[in-house]
Amino acid sequence: MVRSGVCDSLVVVPEIGPVWFAKNSDREPTEAQFLECHDGTAPDAAPDGLPDASNDMRVLLSRPAWMWGCEMGVNQHGVAIGNEAVFTRLPVLKAGYTGMDFQRVALTTCRTAADALEQLIELTERFDQGGAMGHQHRSFRYHSSFIVADPMSAWVFETAGRYWAAKRIQGVATISNALTIEDDFDRVHGGAYELARSRGWAKSATTFSFAGSFSDPFMSLMAGASVRRACTVRSLDGILEPRARDFIMALSDHGGLEPGKGLRSESPCAHASWLPTRTSAQTTSSMIACLDAAG
Repeated sequence: MVRSGVCDSLVVVPEIGPVWFAKNSDREPTEAQFLECHDGTAPDAAPDGLPDASNDMRVLLSRPAWMWGCEMGVNQHGVAIGNEAVFTRLPVLKAGYTGMDFQRVALTTCRTAADALEQLIELTERFDQGGAMGHQHRSFRYHSSFIVADPMSAWVFETAGRYWAAKRIQGVATISNALTIEDDFDRVHGGAYELARSRGWAKSATTFSFAGSFSDPFMSLMAGASVRRACTVRSLDGILEPRARDFIMALSDHGGLEPGKGLRSESPCAHASWLPTRTSAQTTSSMIACLDAAG
């Protein structure tokens, strides 16, 4: 089973009206998660090597107490980003930065989703993802995917080491703990296909699938990602004018399952349960944001 760090992130980009963003952070139940508001004057500087993230931008963050990076957040310009652990065929190094570090840099420096996407691309290509990513399970490591949104637009951005793919969203999109961008990417790392072809993961450029090439099928299965993603998509299906209650229902959905049953995290709502899931992923924080440009 996946020991910790399974989550669900949701975004709705309606034809008319503001974009909505929501996320559950599911982590070890013994790990505190802080909800903090920063204005750039906080003394906790970015980890050595990362770009300076200090400025006067106000940012609301939800982060594991022992980490600098955040699980999710939104800034004063209505840019919201949520992070997911994803499991790929590429190794995650013992030393490096977390996707949550990248995310906090983007939230504290970017005024639009497009700018945040560019920042995440630059950080992904420049720095290795790695290091301790679990509270007690220190050897737990993963690559990251993201939902990046602002009042007018949203992107899904997925990584495998320094390789990445991005897809612009219209309507409903949800992500969990597996790569989801197949051959429908709007942008992709220039070397992704060549690497996949050289490893025997892809046969032709015309049929190249980022998720199909780079996913670790076993770990993605054990994370329950496809089951939870199907649940969140079903919860939001057909919603034309989103409201906060729609996202409360989606994030608290048990998917017809009894909490604590089985070895995988298969429902978006994860709370105190019986072993073995009790020591693994439990919902430690949630966020719902209406990214209204007029707000």
